[in-house]
Amino acid sequence: LIAGDIDQAVLEVVKSELNAKDVRIIEKEKEPITLSADLRMDRAAPVLRAKVNAVREKIRSMDGRLVQDQITANGFIEIDGSRIEPDMVDISRQPDPAYAYSQTEKYSIDVFINKNIDRDDYLEGLAREIVRRIQVMRKEMSLNYTDRIIAYLDVSDDFVDAINRHSDYIKNETQSDKLILDKIDGMKLWEINGEPVRIKIELSR
Repeated sequence: LIAGDIDQAVLEVVKSELNAKDVRIIEKEKEPITLSADLRMDRAAPVLRAKVNAVREKIRSMDGRLVQDQITANGFIEIDGSRIEPDMVDISRQPDPAYAYSQTEKYSIDVFINKNIDRDDYLEGLAREIVRRIQVMRKEMSLNYTDRIIAYLDVSDDFVDAINRHSDYIKNETQSDKLILDKIDGMKLWEINGEPVRIKIELSR
């Protein structure tokens, strides 16, 4: 999930580089994030004085997004008859634990990656990683798009499952006539998800 102002052409480049099943643009309001509000005591206490603890308890109990929206709309928020200025409030963001989260402050773009994937999605991701490595090797050999190859792969059990389940996809994406699970001389060593993956490709005769 990507939230922010991103050009469609840039998005297409991002999609091509990511090992992601789906990339979606969402509105900021639909980010998988919980907002919480609190008083900045160094700013609020001198103004609110005896009311500060009661107001702090109240603002902490409020929906952080509601607090933020009211401040954005009105320039302040009123709590129990006290006017709370923006510099007296701290809004913090807590991403949904189901997502990995990264923010680019310079471009105001937020990226969320769903960490809850099942076995099928995991194996599909491994297959895409294998495709990417073979495509790099094709480029290194200066092969034409129409050149057919045979790919030899020496991999661990999960990758074997991925290759067996997604062999047609891997063949189609890499112009491979055969995917052979074997260890031979001259293989290139890659590391994918911390696992050694050895691959050799040659022109199909």
